[in-house]
Amino acid sequence: MNQDWAQKNKEIHSLLGKKTTYKEGIEKLIPFREELFEQISNIVNGYPKEAFSKMPFKGANGYHSKTMAYSIWHIFRIEDIVVHELIHKNQQILFSGSYEQSIHAPIITTGNELEGERIAAFSKEVDVDALYLYAKAVMESSNEILLGLSYIAKTNGFIDPDEFLYNEDKQFIFEGILYSGLTLYNNGGASKSKVAESRKRFIREIELKKQEKIGRTQALNTIRVQALHELGYTDINKENATEVFEKIAEIESRKMCGIPEDKKK
Repeated sequence: MNQDWAQKNKEIHSLLGKKTTYKEGIEKLIPFREELFEQISNIVNGYPKEAFSKMPFKGANGYHSKTMAYSIWHIFRIEDIVVHELIHKNQQILFSGSYEQSIHAPIITTGNELEGERIAAFSKEVDVDALYLYAKAVMESSNEILLGLSYIAKTNGFIDPDEFLYNEDKQFIFEGILYSGLTLYNNGGASKSKVAESRKRFIREIELKKQEKIGRTQALNTIRVQALHELGYTDINKENATEVFEKIAEIESRKMCGIPEDKKK
């Protein structure tokens, strides 16, 4: 991250940490996020694939001591886990999109456990094109969630209807379509038979998601307890959260690979 980006990141982090400046922080975060991803796109499309496993600043402090492949993986694994496991409570993009198969990554964690040559070795194994598609899918998924949150915020009077903190064109279209659909429903202008059929599909989809969510929640609770036990903690707090989430991802990885618990070391 160059000095300009580092300064922007520091400023946005500070703004988001205060209630009085939170809105300003969001206004700056969205375009900064798009700027960074545009740079990632340019790098992926312009650099040879072997460049993504190189470590020209090995041993230095900061992300420039890592490889480009590792940095992309690490950043978007964190976003995927936080947005889908912790906030949206649904399946991670890595699994729902079967990207763990196409990327060929030897891990499913964020990669915090990797150092030095292990980072270089990891980077040589991953498929850079598939990794980029995964990062793009995570970004787009998060953006869709932002669209929904923005619409809810406007309908509840938290922000002005003509205020667009996210992508203005996409927000404009999404909000117009959603409002039209809701208006059609409220005015009774839709065919009852077509609505009934759509509702049946809606119910089937919700029931499937409920079953998946219940199973996933039970599994996560079990893994969370196991992670806390292995680390010697009794609960998750601000100080140990990152370590615990890493351990949860590690346990999930072991289970996916079929590693017996008595051989986990």
